[in-house]
Amino acid sequence: MTPAEHSLLGLALDAFSRDPGIGTASKHAAFREYRSTSVRILYVSTALGTLVLIAYVEAG
Repeated sequence: MTPAEHSLLGLALDAFSRDPGIGTASKHAAFREYRSTSVRILYVSTALGTLVLIAYVEAG
């Protein structure tokens, strides 16, 4: 991962760590997807939103 990709990923992680509901529901019911212009993250959030399990990351 390049420094630029790492920076983009950090911004995306900050965004959805503040609000795990920011992503959209994916076609697989348990997963949510967050997309920005250069980052895609698939994750699962607990019912209360206190824990977030990141399943997949694309940056770049």
